[in-house]
Amino acid sequence: MEAVSEVIARHGGNPSIAQGAHDNLAWNASANLNSDLTAHLEYPPLPPLKRVLSSIPAAKASGMNRDKWRNLIWAARSGYGKNEETKRDLLEWCESAPGELDRREFDNIWERPDRVGDVLGVGSLLHMANLCDPEFAANPSTVSTSVEGDVANGRVFADAHRGKFIYLPELDVWHRFACETGWLTALPGDIERAAKDVASSLLDRAVAEIKADPNSRSSGKMLQRAQKVHNLQPMKAMIEMAKSELGMSCAASDFDSDPMQLGVKNGVIDLNTGGLLAFSPAVRISKRCAVVYDPEATCPRFEKFLLEIMADQDVRLFIQRWVALPYLR
Repeated sequence: MEAVSEVIARHGGNPSIAQGAHDNLAWNASANLNSDLTAHLEYPPLPPLKRVLSSIPAAKASGMNRDKWRNLIWAARSGYGKNEETKRDLLEWCESAPGELDRREFDNIWERPDRVGDVLGVGSLLHMANLCDPEFAANPSTVSTSVEGDVANGRVFADAHRGKFIYLPELDVWHRFACETGWLTALPGDIERAAKDVASSLLDRAVAEIKADPNSRSSGKMLQRAQKVHNLQPMKAMIEMAKSELGMSCAASDFDSDPMQLGVKNGVIDLNTGGLLAFSPAVRISKRCAVVYDPEATCPRFEKFLLEIMADQDVRLFIQRWVALPYLR
């Protein structure tokens, strides 16, 4: 790459113009070097963009808004390329919610410079599809084991445990999810056991690859990587890198923030409707009452007491609501 002094001379001695030209050369050189360094890595093929988009509802009623549309378009463009096929698939997806994202607004987002869009990778798009459509959830077998390093190991951990663990940076704690209990603060050793499971899975797959093709060079690299992850420091690094992966951390205030959701032993009560919601990773309730909710349950002693002191049924119903009111705030 040319030195700054050479670029200045070539641009008539104007330092400001020359510096911009030099920065552009540096950008291109960095991009080319990065391409050269990563050319040998093997990544799993992406699913068809139409299949990904079909898992994500475009309507505002389903939670979409302009920021999400923008992020989705940029992420698709980053992973599938800024080409007519990608643009056509995205337009068809937008048209599935007529009148909510007009063509001019779409074109403005699509034409934004690549350096802005590249901030959001295709992983953001796939994660959105996973959240919207459980059937789309990524198959662990598609995760590439040819890419090495702490960052890659963190992504493998995240793909295996997204929706099962989440990190709260302000508190420096992990929460874990189980279908029977919902979200709870992870017990000592939970996250380490999860990391050991990932390491064992990598080793099992490496051994299977070697059995299938003993002379494969990539299989040998897989085995070396899997064996390395079984050591303490690489395992700690894997956990640390997983914290910053999409969907693996959130603010502590994201939990227990809805005053109309009450956690109980067997789910979450929607106090607006009185219905019981099943535990779900999307329902971020970590505090709960130590009772099992039974919508058919009665309270005969309390009702008898009210009947003894108040003959008017309307007054009794008012008192019941009044007693419950503090718990709804």
